[in-house]
Amino acid sequence: MVWSTISYGAAVWGDKSFSCINAVQNKAIRFFMGVGRYTPNVAVNGDSGWTPPFVKQWRVIINYWNRLRYMDENRINKKIDNWAEQNFRRHRVCKNSNFRIYSLFESCGIANLFNDTDIDKQQVNNAIHVKLMSDFKQKWNEDLHKDTTRRNGPGGNKLRT
Repeated sequence: MVWSTISYGAAVWGDKSFSCINAVQNKAIRFFMGVGRYTPNVAVNGDSGWTPPFVKQWRVIINYWNRLRYMDENRINKKIDNWAEQNFRRHRVCKNSNFRIYSLFESCGIANLFNDTDIDKQQVNNAIHVKLMSDFKQKWNEDLHKDTTRRNGPGGNKLRT
């Protein structure tokens, strides 16, 4: 229920990560798990097994991108998308949403599908999901084994004894 409300505009506000979205998910996880508010986010996220918000967010973005691919050329959304794509291709310094989507495709090894007109949406979503979850698990594992925290300095990680 929480994610459906948050994801409503995810295709518009894009690929940016907002701390308030993560805070809402962490608060919901804490509520469902019955743990206190001082339980570390790393522990809560690891034990819950919930998909992180940015992974779900990218799924919404890719679905919207796919919808734009097959949209009629006369629609204003399609015209704006074409303009944005031409800008990022012509001027490599223009790092708009199309550039970030293309960069994600490159990091997942599916850059050849970016301009393909006949793509399997499920294949693209799965490749991106696997890559983002792999990155999340790696970062989570690094955070879990940290000896320091930003707030408490050395010895601040209380997940290990």
